[in-house]
Amino acid sequence: MQLFSRTIGSGPPLVILHGLFGMSDNWLTVGKGLAAHGFKVHLLDLRNHGRSPHLDLHTYKEMSEDLLAYFKQENLHRPALIGHSMGGKLAMYFGLLYPEKLSHLAVIDIAPSDYSRHNPGYHLNIIHN
Repeated sequence: MQLFSRTIGSGPPLVILHGLFGMSDNWLTVGKGLAAHGFKVHLLDLRNHGRSPHLDLHTYKEMSEDLLAYFKQENLHRPALIGHSMGGKLAMYFGLLYPEKLSHLAVIDIAPSDYSRHNPGYHLNIIHN
């Protein structure tokens, strides 16, 4: 499966992963700013978001495999990885599976925690309402 992406700038690679219900467009302004500071920024639409394929499976394992395939497709060698919310959780999961594939990891607005025990059903209420 091939993820939709857009790239901006030139220099060391930096990949940005959006949050749940987001898409690459959400990070376009930030991406342009980082590109102006000398990075080649890769803005991805993760599976089941934006212009990327929409599939039945949506786990961090499958999304990590998608990300690994993207790294290979784009010949990315140890990029920096930024993840926001769901993208942050994916970035942490990916970093645990493939630490040698990353130069840096930044996680925004999420922690390595099980949020369901703090507020059971919260996200289900958002999705179903």
